[in-house]
Amino acid sequence: MYYVLYLNLPLKLRIHLHILIIGGGIAGISAAWRLRNSGCDVTIIEARSFLGGRLCSYADRATGTPFDNGPHLFLSSYRATRALLKDMGIAESFTFPWLNSIPFRDSSSKKIRLHFRPMPAPWNLAAGLLTFPLLSGEARRRTVLTAHKLLSEAINPSLSAEKWLDSFWQNEERRIFWDPLIHATLNTSARNVSIRDLQTVIKEGFCKGLLGGRLGYAQEPLGTVFNTEVGITLEDAGIKVITNAKVTGITTLNNRITGVILKDGQHLECNAAVIAVPPWSLGFLQTSLPSYNTLKSEYKLDKWQPNPISSLYLWSDKRPIFDAFTCLPGQTAEWLFDFARIWGNRQAPICLLLGNIPEDHLKLDEKNNQIERIIAECTRLFPELKTVRWKHRQFITENRATPLRPSELWGKALPQTTPLNNMFLAGDWLNHLPPTVEAAVRSGERAAGGVLKKK
Repeated sequence: MYYVLYLNLPLKLRIHLHILIIGGGIAGISAAWRLRNSGCDVTIIEARSFLGGRLCSYADRATGTPFDNGPHLFLSSYRATRALLKDMGIAESFTFPWLNSIPFRDSSSKKIRLHFRPMPAPWNLAAGLLTFPLLSGEARRRTVLTAHKLLSEAINPSLSAEKWLDSFWQNEERRIFWDPLIHATLNTSARNVSIRDLQTVIKEGFCKGLLGGRLGYAQEPLGTVFNTEVGITLEDAGIKVITNAKVTGITTLNNRITGVILKDGQHLECNAAVIAVPPWSLGFLQTSLPSYNTLKSEYKLDKWQPNPISSLYLWSDKRPIFDAFTCLPGQTAEWLFDFARIWGNRQAPICLLLGNIPEDHLKLDEKNNQIERIIAECTRLFPELKTVRWKHRQFITENRATPLRPSELWGKALPQTTPLNNMFLAGDWLNHLPPTVEAAVRSGERAAGGVLKKK
């Protein structure tokens, strides 16, 4: 079990350290919150104009309504994340309804549900798969047996999820069950992740607790939660936030960080620092950290690749309201998210989650053709949309949505220490966990713990 421990000392016993957090994503926020609760003076430095990292929203110019930077689901097993949200007073912005079933639409537009039976986990999932009508009888049996092996056996983390699943003849099952699951929880394809990551998702996400996991989501735009509400909470707690500030280097003395240099030439001093950025953003250390090459070699920094995720948002004045999310196996868009249901706002859009189709790799005519094909697929699967007139569409791509870990690092937890005694790393890419919000929160707390031990 994972516990979050906060150090609450009387003010007169606290040692006031000034800690710089470089990066205002969820890992940086997590580190800042724990450090502030432990009596430190904390400043967050964020290169962009908002907090939250990937957990952000934009305003659509045509409709004036917000839309998220792609849909995000939160598992009820995210214990550290939920503890942080509760401690910051924003837990009510999220809901984790009991997951009785997951809706699917097959190629004939038939509504089908994968039911989670009222049984202890993991039998609830097994019972649901054995009666799942989208799979043939033999495929159901193979899927349950494969899931059992995944839960009960030691897994070689050097194998990709694709190779491991293919070794169990998961063909029909891959397209209908495993691929959409991997896409939704790991934000990439089966060939890009270790089978250990999928094992962790199944164990932690769906097989913990009496009835297994629940899928949660924010009941308002992510930007409202993680930029506006979190920003106010941090300010009220005395945490200083500097946005639109790019760090270009650091200053050191006696193997310790003493400050950072901003692009505008400012020098901010500190007693310690947490670097909460993705691996490809650590290049600013190259010219000012003498041991940067050691760091680069240990973390294989030149081998990390950003993983793109594309989404298509569609707006209409009048349309049916669907489930919060629906799986569309075998389609270009594998998931449909209805933000009218999620936010309780009929003006909110539908979002079709496409996956690895970078927008900047498509020419304009190819992009428009792709959008039309996706809309046609969606209309075929949802006949209720045939009479709907889409007044606006928005195709967005997170070109650097999640970090793809080099295969030689699969299954390994990277250290959060650095060659400098008082500088620590944080981020979802450092854990043995899959790159999720929970991994980011835990890494932020561990980095903060490292700072406190060094004080």
